[in-house]
Amino acid sequence: MSTEENILVLQKQLNELHAKIQIEWIEKQLIECPNDGVEQLYQKWIEQDWTLQKRFILPSLSVDLDSKLLNGEKKIIHGDFLLQINDLIDISKSLLCDQNDDEDGDGKEDGDKENNESFFKKHKNNLNRAEKEKKIFQKGPRMLYLRLFDGHNVFDAIEYSPIPKLNEHMIGNKILLSGPINVYMGLIHLKSSNLKIISLKTFNIVHDETVKNNQNFNQMLSDEILIDSD
Repeated sequence: MSTEENILVLQKQLNELHAKIQIEWIEKQLIECPNDGVEQLYQKWIEQDWTLQKRFILPSLSVDLDSKLLNGEKKIIHGDFLLQINDLIDISKSLLCDQNDDEDGDGKEDGDKENNESFFKKHKNNLNRAEKEKKIFQKGPRMLYLRLFDGHNVFDAIEYSPIPKLNEHMIGNKILLSGPINVYMGLIHLKSSNLKIISLKTFNIVHDETVKNNQNFNQMLSDEILIDSD
C-alpha cells in the first residue's frame, strides 16, 4: 500500500470514529511518527486543543443550531458528533449567593437573608424580574450550561436531565453526542443517553477570533441579572 493510500485509509478510519480531520493533519503526524496507526492518531487528536487546530478540522454540526437566531422551532438532530467543551458552568447556582459566601464566609446567612429581602422589597414593582432574581438566589438541582466546539463553530447546550459523568472541571474534554438530540431555540438539550465522554484531559482553551462568541459565563449571567437601580 502506498503512502497516499495509507493516509486515505487512516482518514476513513478516523472518520468512522467521528473524528473529521483533514488529510494534512494526518500527513503531518506521519512525518513525525511514521509508524502511528489509527489508534495513536485518534488519541493525539482528542488530546489537542481544537481552537488551535481549526485548519485541520471539518465542521460537523449545522450552523443553523445557533441560539442567536432565536428560532423557536423544535428540531431533532441525528448522527454522531465529536465535540470539544469550550466552556461550562453550573447555572443552577446563585452567582450572587456564591459571591456572598465567598465574601462573608460561614455564619452570615442572616445577613444574606436581610440583603435578599431588601433587594426584593426595593424591586417589588418589577414582578417578573423579581421572580427571576428569586430563582437566581435559590440553589436547585444542578443544570450545566456548555459551549461546544466542532472546530469551526460554537454551539450552546444545557444539561436537560442529569448527566452524572459531567462536572464543572471538564473544559477541553472531548465528548461524543449521539442522536436523536432535541434542540430548541438553537439550544442543544443534553441527556445522559446522548453523551459519551471521550477524553479526560483538561486545559485552558485559547479563545481566538474563531471562538469569539465565547465569553466568561459568570460575566454573561451577571449581565443578565443586573437591575437598574434608578
